[in-house]
Amino acid sequence: MRSSVFGYLVLSAGAAIAPLWAHHSIAAEYDDKKPITLRGTVTKFDWTNPHVYLYLDVRDANGKLTTWAFEFNSKLDLKRSGNGWNRDVVQVGDAVTAEGILARDGSKQASGKSLTLASGKKIAAATTEPIDPKAFETESNRPRVPSGTSFA
Repeated sequence: MRSSVFGYLVLSAGAAIAPLWAHHSIAAEYDDKKPITLRGTVTKFDWTNPHVYLYLDVRDANGKLTTWAFEFNSKLDLKRSGNGWNRDVVQVGDAVTAEGILARDGSKQASGKSLTLASGKKIAAATTEPIDPKAFETESNRPRVPSGTSFA
């Protein structure tokens, strides 16, 4: 009985912390000092979690066709960005221009920063930069104690 309770606790703890190991930093996989811009044809658009992927067929100067993968934020982050992202923003066969930063491992993959659609509309990826709440604070909306004195 005791060993089964211990086993259950270990299993529960492992399940609780597993998502923390699964999340990764963009800087760990992609090199922000290596920006890339590619124009190509959409071959696949995976509107899925945890990340949205866009696959492009790109022709190089010699005419060789290479498939590239651009990894964007989650569906929820992209939708909430207000930049026009949704599951129908691109279709297979669309000509688009994708901007991002190259994968550190040399693979044909990039972290997507923006996408320019065939119409010319450019949509940015959701930002992952932390927001400073003080940037939105003014004297009129600053929290106050009941005496009327504001917090500084």
